[in-house]
Amino acid sequence: MMGKCVVCGKENRYISSFLSVCLSCIRERPEEALEIARQVHRKVREEFGLPPYPPDDDNGIECNICVNNCRIGEGKTGYCGVRRNEKGKLVEKYIFHTYYDPIPTNCCASWFCGAEKGYNLAVFPLGCTFNCLFCQNWEHKKFEYGVEKKIEDLVREAERAECICYFGGTPEPQLPFLIRATERILEVKRIRICWEWNGTGNKNLVRRCAELSCETDGTIKFDLKAFDENLNIALTG
Repeated sequence: MMGKCVVCGKENRYISSFLSVCLSCIRERPEEALEIARQVHRKVREEFGLPPYPPDDDNGIECNICVNNCRIGEGKTGYCGVRRNEKGKLVEKYIFHTYYDPIPTNCCASWFCGAEKGYNLAVFPLGCTFNCLFCQNWEHKKFEYGVEKKIEDLVREAERAECICYFGGTPEPQLPFLIRATERILEVKRIRICWEWNGTGNKNLVRRCAELSCETDGTIKFDLKAFDENLNIALTG
């Protein structure tokens, strides 16, 4: 399918018909191209009931879980959709999809464990700090289809697994809960802890995650979406 850049008029099959701006204009005419991209991102997020930008309400409550540093106004949600300001207090719901993957289906290690190791508990927290237009796991925006879980739910599910992979979306919006859950799991069973994320988490939380992976011989995979800043903004919001 041919796409057309609305900035320069170029047409070819390498231009996204949805984004409607070409790579050259993103790099060379970013003021025009990124405004088009922002409109596309805004439309996508509105369809899922999410704020178009990280909120910055003067009277809002600050959330410091990720680099977005949302200031969430009364009755509003943060950019990720995980936290809501209810009567002056940030309320969060820990909503996930979880399932068992035969190892090494979804392993992020370069030297992954062999199939004889059993099963990986794949933990897919809903919510994300980015808005990647071509995300393969875009369902992270559909909170109504997730399952609200408690720490003991994950502890019980981990009993059958040899490792855990937290991915998404990205796990950063739910790191406080996931860290507590992981610490509880490790009290019951030694299990490898792996993370796949976009690198936007609070540095203190990220440091603790790294410690948990290091202590259990797990891994961390950090996705870099693009080296060009303007292209990164166009793709991820």
